[in-house]
Amino acid sequence: MATVYLNCFETDYVTCFVTVFLLCSHPFVVGMSSRAMLSVIERAAVSRLPTVFHMDCTFKCNDNEFPVLVLGVTDAQQQFHPLSISVISHHNTDIYLKCLDAFKTIVAHVVPSMASFVPKYGMTDCELAER
Repeated sequence: MATVYLNCFETDYVTCFVTVFLLCSHPFVVGMSSRAMLSVIERAAVSRLPTVFHMDCTFKCNDNEFPVLVLGVTDAQQQFHPLSISVISHHNTDIYLKCLDAFKTIVAHVVPSMASFVPKYGMTDCELAER
């Protein structure tokens, strides 16, 4: 059985949302995002130019060698804007789907007007679990 925690930390300068999935004796996910990071979605939605959604995982960039998953968008000026950063224990399709579901939940919570955010294009690397 999965336990999902959605915590909100708010200060005068930043609001941070942390999602933690604790799957009893199974893989885990710790994801982070903020209002500032998610504000890009509103600007992307009103743009006439296409927005590309990116999903990429980086390996061996921390002491425990846990994969770090980054979700973001590229705008018309070809600048990458991160939307969410997650540390995951395994890189498989189930974990990626949980990260995407949590991302959709956070977007609906933080930016309710963009709850139905559906980018026109998506981009991943060659990892089979991300396809």
